[in-house]
Amino acid sequence: MCARHPLQNVIAETLQASSHGEAARKTFAVGNLSYVDFIINGTTTRINRGQVGNSSNTYQTTWTPTTTGIVTISIRAVDTKGTVSLTSTINLTINKATQTITGFTSSPASPIGLAAAPNNTVTLSASGGPSGNPITFTSNTPIICTNSGTTGATLTVINAGTCTITASQPGNINYLPTSTSLNLTITAGSQTITFNPPTQVATTIGSSVAITAIGGASGNAVSFAISTTSAGICSLTNNGATGTAPNLISNATITVLTLGDCTITANQAGNTNFNAALSVSVTITLVQPSAQLYFIHPDHLGTPRAITKASDNTKVWEWNNDDAFGNNAPDENPNNVNGTTSFKYNLRFPGQYFDSETNTHYNYFRDYEPATGRYVQSDPLGLVAGVSTYAYVLNSPLTYVDTDGKLPSLPQGFVNFSAGLGDALLLGFGKDIRDGLGLGDGGVDVCSTSYRAGGWTSFAFGGLRLTYAVAAKGISIAATSGLAASEGRETLKQVFRGGLGKGWRKPDLAGKSDEALRQGAGKTNPGINAYGAGVAAAGADAGCGCRQ
Repeated sequence: MCARHPLQNVIAETLQASSHGEAARKTFAVGNLSYVDFIINGTTTRINRGQVGNSSNTYQTTWTPTTTGIVTISIRAVDTKGTVSLTSTINLTINKATQTITGFTSSPASPIGLAAAPNNTVTLSASGGPSGNPITFTSNTPIICTNSGTTGATLTVINAGTCTITASQPGNINYLPTSTSLNLTITAGSQTITFNPPTQVATTIGSSVAITAIGGASGNAVSFAISTTSAGICSLTNNGATGTAPNLISNATITVLTLGDCTITANQAGNTNFNAALSVSVTITLVQPSAQLYFIHPDHLGTPRAITKASDNTKVWEWNNDDAFGNNAPDENPNNVNGTTSFKYNLRFPGQYFDSETNTHYNYFRDYEPATGRYVQSDPLGLVAGVSTYAYVLNSPLTYVDTDGKLPSLPQGFVNFSAGLGDALLLGFGKDIRDGLGLGDGGVDVCSTSYRAGGWTSFAFGGLRLTYAVAAKGISIAATSGLAASEGRETLKQVFRGGLGKGWRKPDLAGKSDEALRQGAGKTNPGINAYGAGVAAAGADAGCGCRQ
């Protein structure tokens, strides 16, 4: 009778395997064995009979997979005689483990108020799983929000709504990829109106005051309204907006009905992304302007070229002589010294007043058009006035003026100066001569500065003659000899003639005594001297003041 083989005492064999990272245990229950070898991917682990952790009939070992894939496990049982009694082999598949993204948040946290650029960014952050790969963020709602940056961690908010972001982490040989989503609520943002008009304006009834305001991010225009308490003080006209959204500049005009407090309210509507702005109310006190003195600076023709404040000499108006015929507009606000208003002054060439509606100059009998440098109407004298009956001042606007649109004339300042000079040279009888000829004042302003300047010029001429006569007499007395006196007289002539006429009227010194030479050196024409004295007196009279 054959004895029973010891391996027939095998009671049970169980194999349990799990995913990567979990223990795989091989349990082999058998009797009459010495040891069992567990061979895992070629590595042997031997469990002896009665080894700590194993009962007399149970052999087991614990193994932790370190990578995914197919793992071959062989079990070899050896009896007490050293004979291999049983070999069992099994293939285990180790799958990739899962990983989880945690701490997926935004800064600021949801809900997030929409803001205008550049303050419309949100920072995303999250912690990844054990694969160690970086997390990338992707917007699923690009109409609401978009990503930027290497990993997309910077979020730009574009519109109000729900912004859905997916955080993704790739896997590797041991771990599966993973992802998770975050919903951010983007609420409508706030906007602010910038409305800072002056709180006090010096103006007059019927005048206009311009106001402006800049709206917020919605891009809607700002609308202005007059308060009910200001209805009788001012009226308002909205003039629309200029510029590019969202920073539109809205404009309005206030018309002054009476002086007092005019309260203006500025409003801006909202839209999907921005709430309506808070209303801004400003009270503008309309007051009577204080008297202001200005200086007008004319050119040689009497044309105004600049206007300055008498208080601080600030230039408030300027008309440069860029075009001889006046076809250039004046600067009514040099360097913005007048704020948002313009300094209006409509005088142009002498006798002309600017008409803004026709862009011509009213010149009394005719209208002058600076664009063409001619009159709009023909000369009423016809061809008697010249070949070109439309010409302005003989086409010489730098030399002549036409104060009434009839005849060109020299500038008034030149006429007055010449008259002052001539009246003194005529020993004060110039006005009598004009009256005798029936010319009246002859177009001369005897009270003008230029007339007085002409008088003082005549005074200088007469004074120079008297100075010459006195100097000649002094030389004849002070000279050391008659010959020296004659030489001194010749030098004096050269000085008063400005170095001209050195050979004029050379004195004949031959055969004359010393006394005769002295007398000749000191003698001047008494008639001319008397005339010089008269001219000086008449010049002083003309230069001292206005006598009509």
